[in-house]
Amino acid sequence: MTTDRRRLIEDALGRSPRTIREIDVGYDFEVAIVDDDWVFRFPRRGGVEEALELEIALLPVIGDWEVDTDLRRRGRFYHRLAPWYEAHYGLFTNQPAHTERGLAGIADRL
Repeated sequence: MTTDRRRLIEDALGRSPRTIREIDVGYDFEVAIVDDDWVFRFPRRGGVEEALELEIALLPVIGDWEVDTDLRRRGRFYHRLAPWYEAHYGLFTNQPAHTERGLAGIADRL
């Protein structure tokens, strides 16, 4: 973990993290699990920042969902989230109908 990345994590949390577990398996991002509660992703290469920006735009939309423990457990099966692409594409191309269909598809699969 670089000093700059550690500072970014500290700034985001408003405190020093208790634990940082680095995961080095992503193609586009380096991932750190912080305090077993937070996931931080850092771009490995240029061009992937746009994907993060789109995900940041999508998070408030899905943040209003009531997510219980069982739904969260089932959401770990990534293949069930295939409509995520449609939601992502809708945000990227400013097509709300795609975004809505993608979000509905994600909810149906969970």
